[in-house]
Amino acid sequence: MDVQEIQNKDLTTVTISLVGATPATAANYGVFYIADKGVELVRLKVTWGVASTSGTLDLERLQGTEALDAGDSLLATVIATSGTANTVATKDGLDFNNTIRETVLSPGDRLALVDAGTLDNLVDLCVTIWLRPVGKGHYQV
Repeated sequence: MDVQEIQNKDLTTVTISLVGATPATAANYGVFYIADKGVELVRLKVTWGVASTSGTLDLERLQGTEALDAGDSLLATVIATSGTANTVATKDGLDFNNTIRETVLSPGDRLALVDAGTLDNLVDLCVTIWLRPVGKGHYQV
């Protein structure tokens, strides 16, 4: 997993790339971000080069000692990676699970990619998330 983080005073952008056939293996998914301050998830975009057979992708918040797959799902509905390749799927606003404000991360909270279904054939997965400091209002991204 290759991760790149870009910060400015208003937004942090984190891009996760699973290149080649790497995303076809479930063991290659996991934690990619640890919050160092209070932040809120603003947007998520995902694309892939070759679709999976019937896989899905979710984003979860892990708190304290929670293990992978035991955290809070941040998406109201998972992303089907079996959809058309080279198309950008976007999640924001009502696409997030806001029932208990899971989109807000406290210092030390982690973000992880969660896969499910049949990942066979999935190639070149790229995920970008946008985070803003808690209390900074709404930004156009």
